[in-house]
Amino acid sequence: MREIRAEIEIDAPAERVWEVLVDFGAYPDWNLFMTSVTGRFEPGAYLRARIEAPGAKTRTLKLRVRAVDPLRELRWTGAFPAITSRDC
Repeated sequence: MREIRAEIEIDAPAERVWEVLVDFGAYPDWNLFMTSVTGRFEPGAYLRARIEAPGAKTRTLKLRVRAVDPLRELRWTGAFPAITSRDC
């Protein structure tokens, strides 16, 4: 199984980072790729994410929340369909 993993250090208090991360309604303001996320962020819950990759067809993904540890971790998993030249 292939995996996409991202990690970044942000020069801001954990409280502020968490506030932005869980404000799904504001994703379009800062995330150019994942433009919409809906659902509850609690383990076992499902989220719907709208993915808009440049030059590709817009997709909606079903994501499963795997871990929620406020101020430390919000983790989800889901399948990401391949983007091919046919999508462009």
